[in-house]
Amino acid sequence: MGLSGVSRPSVLAAVAEYEQLGHEGLREHYGFGLAGFSRMVLDNKRYDAHTIASLAQRYGAGHWPLPEELTGGEEAIAERLEQAGFVVERGAAAEADVPARAPQLVLQPRGLKAGAPRHFTDTVRDGVALADIEKYLGEDAGLMRELYPGGTVWLWGSTPCSVPWHAKTKALEGRRVGDDVFFYHSHHFIARARILHLMRNSELARNVWGADEEGETWEHVMALGNVEHFTPAVSAKPVLSHFALGSSLRSLTLKSASDYANAASLFPGGGEGPGGAGVRPTTATAPGGSTLRDRIAALNIPGEAKRVAADRPESLALLWASSRIAKEKPRLLPLPRLREEMGPLLADFSEREAEDASNGSSFEWLRHDELWEVRGSFEDLSLEGAPEESDEAPPIVGLSLPAAEKLKNATTRLETVATLCRGALGGIDQRELLQRVGLGGYENAQGETSDTRPDGAALLPGQREAEHEETAGPAGRRKGGYSRIIRNSAYAQQVKELHGGRCQVCGTQLEHGGRSFVQAAHIRGLGAPHNGPDVLGNLLCLCPNDHALFDGFAIYVDEHWVVRRMDGGASPGELRRVSEHTIDASQVAYHRALCMLSAPAHQ
Repeated sequence: MGLSGVSRPSVLAAVAEYEQLGHEGLREHYGFGLAGFSRMVLDNKRYDAHTIASLAQRYGAGHWPLPEELTGGEEAIAERLEQAGFVVERGAAAEADVPARAPQLVLQPRGLKAGAPRHFTDTVRDGVALADIEKYLGEDAGLMRELYPGGTVWLWGSTPCSVPWHAKTKALEGRRVGDDVFFYHSHHFIARARILHLMRNSELARNVWGADEEGETWEHVMALGNVEHFTPAVSAKPVLSHFALGSSLRSLTLKSASDYANAASLFPGGGEGPGGAGVRPTTATAPGGSTLRDRIAALNIPGEAKRVAADRPESLALLWASSRIAKEKPRLLPLPRLREEMGPLLADFSEREAEDASNGSSFEWLRHDELWEVRGSFEDLSLEGAPEESDEAPPIVGLSLPAAEKLKNATTRLETVATLCRGALGGIDQRELLQRVGLGGYENAQGETSDTRPDGAALLPGQREAEHEETAGPAGRRKGGYSRIIRNSAYAQQVKELHGGRCQVCGTQLEHGGRSFVQAAHIRGLGAPHNGPDVLGNLLCLCPNDHALFDGFAIYVDEHWVVRRMDGGASPGELRRVSEHTIDASQVAYHRALCMLSAPAHQ
C-alpha cells in the first residue's frame, strides 16, 4: 500500500512540527514548502496535504515518500489522509492563507569606507524625506507612500557582488521582507530594524549615497521600519562566536529563521525583534524554559543512588537518540521500531532486571518528559515484550523538535554525550557503549579517520592526499582501495609561518638544519564522529609535546583563551595568538567538551 507510514499518530506528529516550524521553517529544514493543491483541515486550521503526508511518511516509515508511493498524485495523498481520519479539502475550497513565516537574521556591517558613518546617520538614524526621493522610486513610489505615511523613510543599501558562493551574494538573494537586520560596527551591534521593502534601484542609490571609489553604488536597497538604536552599543562577540564568523563581521551575512531562533537569547531583549514582533523561540530552548544541557545534567543527581539507577534506561535512550540525530535519521519513529533498536541496549547495559523492564513502567516517563514527544494512544510503553494486538497504528515516539534541533549542533551533542557518560552511564564500558550506539571515535581526538588500508594498517604521512581547497564543512574523503581524509597541507604550512614556528602553548621555537619542527594541530579532529573542517581557523601551531598533550586531552583552552591542565596543575598561561590567525572559538569549545568526556568522573 502506498504511503504506509501515514497514520493518525504520524500525521499528528507532522502537524505538530508544521506548527512549530511554520511554512518557511519547513522549507529551510527540508527544502520543500507548499507542494500541492489540497489542504488537510484540523482544528479549523488548514495545512498543505502533500507536506503533511510527506512528513508523516518519514516518521511512520522511516523515509520520505518514494516515487512509486506517489503514483496516484494529489488524489492518492488526499485519500490516504482521509483513511487516517482527517478532513481534506480539494480545489477552490482548499485556498487558504499561507502561515506567517518567521523572520530571518541579516547581519549588516555599517562599513569602514569614507562616508559610511555619514550615510548611516543620514539614512538610518535620521531618515530621508520621501518627497525628496519619490521621483527616483518609479513603480515603488505608491507602496513607499503606504509604508511611510509620516513622510520619513529609513534606507540602507549594498553594492552588488558577482561571486556566486560569497556570503554577501547569498544574503542579497535570500533576504526578504519581514527579516530582522542588525547593524554592526567595531565588534558591536549599533542598531536593529525590520525590512519593509526591497528594491534594486541604482538611480535612487546614487542620488542618496553617491558612488564609491570604484564607481559602484549601493543599489540593493532595504526600506526599513521599527529602527532601534542601541545606547550603549551591544557586544557582538557572543553572536559571532555562535555562528563561527570569527572575531569581526566582514560581510553582509544571512542566517535562516531557525538559526536565528536558536540564537535568540544572544540578542538584546532575548531575541524579541523590532516593534515587539519577536522571534519564535521554538528551537532555542526546550519547553519549560530549561536548556537541553541543563535538562541532561539534571538526569544525574549526585548522592542519590536510587535516582541514578532509575535514570540509566532514560540515559541510554537519550544516548541512542543522539546517535540518530548524528546520523541524520528521523527524530521520530513507530514504537515497535524503537523497541527493536532500544531493547538490546537496555538488556545489555541497564542494571534493571528484564522482568522490571517488561512491566510497562520502563518508558513511562516518556509521557511526561519535555525532551520527548509521543503521538498516539497506548497503554504499554515498555521496551520488552510484543506490542498489544490492535488494529490501530502504533504510536510515534522520539525526541521533541527543540531537543532534536539542539542535538544537531555537534558541540551540544558532544556535551550531552559527556554528561550522560559521566552520570548514570558512568559505570559502563564507554568505548563499547559508544560503538554500539554508533558514536564510536569520541575517545580519539582525531576521530576515526579512515586513513587505513583494507588490511587495517595505518597509512604513512606521505600516502595522504593533500588538496588546496578550503571547505567550511567536514573535511572531504578520497576513496580508492581505502578511504582517506583530504588534508590541506597549505594551511598547515601557513599556521606555522603565522606563528613564526613557535608553539602557541609554551612559546618554544623548534628548528634544526633550517627546518621547523612545530606541528599543525587540528582543534576538532577531521575523523568521525568529529568531522571537523580542514580550515585555518581549526588549526593551532604546537610543539610535538603540547600537540600530544592537546590530542591526549591533558590540556585544553578555556573560554578566556587560557590554557588549562586537566589534572589541575599550573596553567602554561594564555594561548599565544596573532591577529592574522582567527581561531574558531566553536571548535575550541568542542575540544573542551571532548576533554570533559575523557576525564575521570571525579574531576
